[in-house]
Amino acid sequence: MNLLHKVLAVCCAVFLTTSHLFAQAPARAARAMPPEEVFLTTKDNVRLAATYYRSTAGRDAVPLVMLHDYKEGRTIYNNLALVLQSPTDPRIKSHAILTVDLRGHGGSTLAVDQTGQSLEIDP
Repeated sequence: MNLLHKVLAVCCAVFLTTSHLFAQAPARAARAMPPEEVFLTTKDNVRLAATYYRSTAGRDAVPLVMLHDYKEGRTIYNNLALVLQSPTDPRIKSHAILTVDLRGHGGSTLAVDQTGQSLEIDP
């Protein structure tokens, strides 16, 4: 994890801790659903792989989208996404998280041309 990731992780943790400091704890903690892999198709037919972490807060959840650095992938955020999805501190609310492999990275290396042929793309 590079310095930028560490700084962002610390800032996010501080923000979440202080912004929900006075929130009431839920009466009953809901069980978190396992992450699910989803695919998004861009306008130019590139298939982007993503992981969705469903919040236990339902419609009240604040969604977060996590994007990786060049030549990395969405899996670098697995642990952070799980913590934000199911925080152990009752003062912190659950978030809905989407981590995405940007085009040419991780599971987002395929595109379909006009003839229907699959093409591999580079970052």
